[in-house]
Amino acid sequence: MKQAIFTVVNSTWRNELNIFVESWIQDKPSDVDYILVHDGSIDPSMLNHQPDILTILPEELVDRLTRTDVHRFLKTGWQINCGRIFVMDMFKDKYDKLLYFDADTLVVDLPALLRYTPVKTIAAVEAEFTRESIEIVDKETGFGLASKVRILEQRRLNPSGYVNNGVMIINTSNLRKLPFNISELFIRTFGHLVFIDQDFINVAFSNDIEYLDRSYNLIPFPTLRDSDNNPIEYGTKSQEYFDQPLSDLKVIHYISGWRPWQPTKINKAKMLNVDRLIEIYLEVFNRTPNLDQEFRRSVKENFRDYIRK
Repeated sequence: MKQAIFTVVNSTWRNELNIFVESWIQDKPSDVDYILVHDGSIDPSMLNHQPDILTILPEELVDRLTRTDVHRFLKTGWQINCGRIFVMDMFKDKYDKLLYFDADTLVVDLPALLRYTPVKTIAAVEAEFTRESIEIVDKETGFGLASKVRILEQRRLNPSGYVNNGVMIINTSNLRKLPFNISELFIRTFGHLVFIDQDFINVAFSNDIEYLDRSYNLIPFPTLRDSDNNPIEYGTKSQEYFDQPLSDLKVIHYISGWRPWQPTKINKAKMLNVDRLIEIYLEVFNRTPNLDQEFRRSVKENFRDYIRK
């Protein structure tokens, strides 16, 4: 079986990318390709480990995205995130299986991911809040997550379970059998999707997703705030739910709000114990060469906010 690992970035993610690759590159078999896709801003000299394939997003497809003016929510670098849809098309004929990772992930167990071959087209993990975790959090905090607009929108798009596509295992033999071109369908529909390519994956493959347990993409609970804008501390049951995959971790996803390299004024250790996730990040961080000094300072300064004294 021919496999490849790919991610899609621009140059602003150089440091994060190098740490991400450092986490798994030594475990990559020689017959598995590493594909790095970018917007034209990546130079090989920026990289600690050279990819087997370094390629630029198709200009024509990106141009068609940027000409669209009906989108409700465009976050910074949105074209790069959308690139993973195009990559699935670009390499579906060359590989039997593609592993996709966001650059804000750390791979803890690459062999387990390479061994897993989904029967369905997409294998992924449900997004941060599942029905089970929402029930636990709401019962402990009284926050009312179940009634939040974002949660409701996600459920409507994929009632079977809205997945986070920061980590995907893709069965390309199924992609090749699809009766439509996913890049073309995405370009024609993305303007009405809030979370762009992630929403698209959930809609287009809602009946073709293989659900993985959270060890394949462990995501910290996002910061919740009360009516006075104060952070809400998660309860014991929430912590127990969050801790379940720690004994068999495969991928950690440091989502926005829990990123060790971003400054924060919130002591997140008071809300949720993520010490193990930060320990793993720092272990990889400390062995990663050629990181910007400002980036290093930010990580070391921010680390103190996560550790319970």
